[in-house]
Amino acid sequence: MLFLFLILFAWRSQAELVITMGGDVNFNESEQPPQAETVLAHGRNYKWQDLTTGIKDLINGDINFANIETVITDEVNLVPQEKEFVFRSHPNSIRHMLDLGLNMLSLANNHAFDYGRDGIEETLKNVGLMQSEYHILQYAGVGRNLNEVS
Repeated sequence: MLFLFLILFAWRSQAELVITMGGDVNFNESEQPPQAETVLAHGRNYKWQDLTTGIKDLINGDINFANIETVITDEVNLVPQEKEFVFRSHPNSIRHMLDLGLNMLSLANNHAFDYGRDGIEETLKNVGLMQSEYHILQYAGVGRNLNEVS
């Protein structure tokens, strides 16, 4: 809805609308527990800031969109689905991306259900909390039922 409003606003006022798009955001290796301040990559812990310095200046549009390719949770006891790769990232990692300027998230992808219904509930809970902190944040792609999926 916000996206449609911004397009209509830009068209009617002939203002410029800049859309920045990114994909497959994930802050952890498969089956690793979520960490509040770092990400495990190739057997080593990295701070999120170290991994995003190269993209920070690129997240500068009116709409800054990314595909969140992970369950968003701080829970360590979620049961993974039986598949080769299952991802979960700490909510603080997504907050880091929001601090950089992301404001629209897609949650629908092949990793949204990596930790089953509990993982979906965790993602929705955490994104809901983030919306109360980042009022412009919008998301789409998952819900508790078909009516909630936008």
